[in-house]
Amino acid sequence: MDSAYSEEAAQRLWTIRHAASPIIAGLPDSRRSLQVIEDACVPIDRMGEYIRLVRSAATAREVPMVMFGHAGDGHVHVNLIPEVGRAGWEASVAALLEDVTGAVIELGGTPTGEHGDGRLRAHTLRRLYG
Repeated sequence: MDSAYSEEAAQRLWTIRHAASPIIAGLPDSRRSLQVIEDACVPIDRMGEYIRLVRSAATAREVPMVMFGHAGDGHVHVNLIPEVGRAGWEASVAALLEDVTGAVIELGGTPTGEHGDGRLRAHTLRRLYG
């Protein structure tokens, strides 16, 4: 992750941050931006572990992704961008959600830090609360 040590550097980082969603939305039809694990929140001192964990899990499951957002509060957005024409992509995404959910809980975090549980993450609550 980059750090801004000047106002100019901070503005560059904000420009990149605000460009992320429109860039992702402009992906070709063969890719789909999915906000499946995008809402996890971990203690700030565990953020580095979380980022490494997500990168490793996504690589292992062969699911490309991008991370952006407001890491300063222990939360980054993770948008998965699988190739939807590839056989088994849905199972890879589901397995990645399970991998990351377990790790987030082990890190002392929550799978739903900002946007809520809904149908996508409601099943993770039992893992979090018992």
